[in-house]
Amino acid sequence: MIRWFKSLSTYRKVCLFLAGGMLTLVFDAFVAHFSWNNHTMKWNQAIPVVYGLAGTLLLGVIGLLPLGERRTRQIGAVCGLAGLLVGGLGVFFHAKALLEGMDSDTSGIDAFGKLLAAGPPIFAPGAFAGVGLLLLLLPAMIGDSESTPG
Repeated sequence: MIRWFKSLSTYRKVCLFLAGGMLTLVFDAFVAHFSWNNHTMKWNQAIPVVYGLAGTLLLGVIGLLPLGERRTRQIGAVCGLAGLLVGGLGVFFHAKALLEGMDSDTSGIDAFGKLLAAGPPIFAPGAFAGVGLLLLLLPAMIGDSESTPG
């Protein structure tokens, strides 16, 4: 098993680690977005869950299956672009919800801090964007000298 893992390219190793990280992001997004009283979820709150599950699957495929360097990096780029989009949308939706929570009584640092503490975390969706950006930049960071086995 260790010999197999050592034989993988750096790109595929990083994708395997990112698959595990993506799964934790899915868990956090699901717990935060699922309405435990109604057992429902708004359509826009399902976006990170669906993307996260698909991303976990794609990153696992990249890491585990010998698809060839070109195909592997194409899948990674698509997953990365989708991550940037999902993360950006999440930041937008979270910021919009916070702004909607502001009214004429929301003035001063204490009121603003309470609004931030009770509302959705503005930058949490950035984790999806961060994974996406890493996937897009990873080929340039590790270079083309390393080919993907298989």
